Amino acid sequence: MNLWQCEPFDYSKAETVNVIQKCICEIYSVLGRYEGTVSRFQIDDKGTVLKIVFGFPMMAHEDDPVRAVHSAIEIRKNLKESLRVQSCLGIATGTTICGLVGNEVRLEYTAVGSSVILAARLMQNANCCILVNTETLKASSGSAVFEKICSIKVKGRDSKVAVYRPVESERRITKKLAPVRDMQDILGRDIEVNMLRSHLEGYISAWRKKESLRCVVVSGPAGIGKATVLGRLLGFLNDSRDPTVRVLKASAEAIESKSPYYPWKKIFAKLLGVDVGKQATQFTHRACQNALRNILGELFLSVKRLPAQDRVRGCDTRGIA
Repeated sequence: MNLWQCEPFDYSKAETVNVIQKCICEIYSVLGRYEGTVSRFQIDDKGTVLKIVFGFPMMAHEDDPVRAVHSAIEIRKNLKESLRVQSCLGIATGTTICGLVGNEVRLEYTAVGSSVILAARLMQNANCCILVNTETLKASSGSAVFEKICSIKVKGRDSKVAVYRPVESERRITKKLAPVRDMQDILGRDIEVNMLRSHLEGYISAWRKKESLRCVVVSGPAGIGKATVLGRLLGFLNDSRDPTVRVLKASAEAIESKSPYYPWKKIFAKLLGVDVGKQATQFTHRACQNALRNILGELFLSVKRLPAQDRVRGCDTRGIA
């Protein structure tokens, strides 16, 4: 990525160092969340340039292209709004060689390869925006909205390269858990679905009798079919149309693993009747109290009397985000 203000930085001024320092701190704060690495920082004829890598050994993720795109969007937004610094970013996905480069005088761990060079070429062609290659588009199209710019000629390649730009104003697209009816052609997991139905019926019966309630956790490795099982359970709930059952859905994301209580924020927002996409002013103390009073009824007064440490006792961010 390349940094500059309305005009390229004047490195003869002392305040330029402070601006660049703030930019670097802002970039590192975003990369710490998305787990990317600044491989190189240099100032040359191209300006203030950073080489950022996602997918180094011991820090690789299945969704590294998605992390790269969303971190680039967040970096551009933060630098522009807080520091009034423009940035040009190029993102390319591909196979690289990672290792130590240099000698005993100067040694660095970096990534080299054609995709690294392509990312630099895209950065040079980006005019205060983010440009990505086709491989990045395919790897992250389900998590961001892109628009095709054109095919451009870049140095070192005979044919033109198709480039795309993420629409920064669009919200992130997340996969939604949809109800699935039993009559649809889905095989397997009948035992698990019947067990969930039995637990659900027992939960509803205990709730009506004001008995102690229960909690069911469905866990398993990725790809084993948890979403299908829950989808069939939701289909059963939709078909039953029981007015006593209210379904609140939220999903976690690997990219938000460092955001405390990330999936629970959507649950609480639905309970409180606020939109998480709008300003946080809706979450005022009085608004939350009124919403909780409507939900809990008489129980609200007993909860309100508890000391603050007892209200949050047992809450741990580990395993929730």
